Amino acid sequence: FVRPREFAFRDCSAWFALEETEDAFLLTVETEGFMHACALTHDKYNLDLSDNWFDVLPDRPVTVAISKRAHTLGGAEAVITAEDIGMIELTHCGNYE
Repeated sequence: FVRPREFAFRDCSAWFALEETEDAFLLTVETEGFMHACALTHDKYNLDLSDNWFDVLPDRPVTVAISKRAHTLGGAEAVITAEDIGMIELTHCGNYE
């Protein structure tokens, strides 16, 4: 038995698929290992996400809806484009293979 705080997280790769709907982008995240406590962030916008913290398991992709309506970090209303989605960063607390 290994206590959760003592788990050895390993680096693993993630890949993404993007689908556009009328009012949102659907970003699907897949990984080769377990990624714990993932978050999607953008350095220019406060994003309206369907899930702001999630885990990703191998062979179990997670799809997050990202509203096209957002706010800049300064508070102004904005409309997100596919190009903006390309600048999103995936951060996470750790992963397992």
